[in-house]
Amino acid sequence: MRPVYRFYAISKTAFILLCAAFFIGGCARKAPEQRIAEFSQKQFILTDELGVKSRALISKISPANGEESRYKLVWLDMLGAPIARKILSIKGGEAKFRNDGFLPPDSQSERVFLALLENADKPNFTVNAKGRRYDAVSK
Repeated sequence: MRPVYRFYAISKTAFILLCAAFFIGGCARKAPEQRIAEFSQKQFILTDELGVKSRALISKISPANGEESRYKLVWLDMLGAPIARKILSIKGGEAKFRNDGFLPPDSQSERVFLALLENADKPNFTVNAKGRRYDAVSK
């Protein structure tokens, strides 16, 4: 009986290490591959497939150092209540999001914001994020 228990302890440790590796690997996101249009502040009106409208604001924060680009991303419903507030730091081709405020983490909003940054120079485009489609209009 003792060898079975010992095997269980080893497999449990391996499982925990594997889960930790997936978690750490999933935290890193790639920055948009296309060139990001230069702007100081940009506003988008998003309409999902059900016709619900929301507003997204992206502001470029002046970088503390020359290499890092920082953006403040705010996604609001039409009543002005925040859906997501994030700060995006792009350094060396890698994008890192962090929450700005007390809203829960949301990977869908991160995908929407990256798509908005990639298409900031287009007047109209479509964003697909986590099974939802948004039609975006740049203001």
